[in-house]
Amino acid sequence: MAGNGKAREDASNPSFAEFLSELSTSLLKANPGVVDSEIRRFIAKIGERYRVDRVVLRRLDENLAVATALQSWVSSSEIGLVTEFRIEQAPWIASNLFKHAPTRIDNSSNLPPEALAEREILNRSKLRAMLVVPIKWDGLLYGAIDLASQQDHEWPDEVVSEVALLGEILVCAHVRAKNIVSLEANESRYRAVVENQTEFIVRWLPDGTRTWVNDRYCEFFQTPRKQLLGTSFLPLVLQADRQKILDRIAAMSPAH
Repeated sequence: MAGNGKAREDASNPSFAEFLSELSTSLLKANPGVVDSEIRRFIAKIGERYRVDRVVLRRLDENLAVATALQSWVSSSEIGLVTEFRIEQAPWIASNLFKHAPTRIDNSSNLPPEALAEREILNRSKLRAMLVVPIKWDGLLYGAIDLASQQDHEWPDEVVSEVALLGEILVCAHVRAKNIVSLEANESRYRAVVENQTEFIVRWLPDGTRTWVNDRYCEFFQTPRKQLLGTSFLPLVLQADRQKILDRIAAMSPAH
């Protein structure tokens, strides 16, 4: 039986506004390390909401040549899922993607002649209908979210708009979490290098107040870090030399 793509809005399937709120809140609260798990959970809920059999969130490589599945869901193991493929294998869909236009396939039997490759892909995957919505990130084409069904399925404008918004939120959460994890890893590597230095490493304000010190510094002065931070290093300098030090600090600039 053909579907119209619209989600049922009852006690088990809330309004789109409620669903969107749940998605956004969950992703905002999630620790970066578990964001992908949350995305996978909501990918499944999207499939159930729109009564389809497969949902895939895909990312294009920097050359816009290869599409890789970031997260996916299928209702049955018999449904085919290619996790990575060259988009030239689906030229009709690729053409729409590059135009930032959605691709709607209500019935694989009614595809135009130029979509022969797409018809074969759907047949191999045991699917009959598909919606592919392009997703932008930072103003550029990032990838797509696609919904597919084993039955004929219509894709009204309302559904296309909803899926586009959901896809953008999922991609935003994925990229944000990935950047945070990468930043934390870089900070950990930097901290490991700094902490293992045998030299003193100190950050301080123009008035000499210490804002950070490495372990070697604490060990040498036999003082816990928390007692050093927020205090000035100037008492360690001879009284006669303190003004000279302050003058040198005042003369510093990013160029010197």
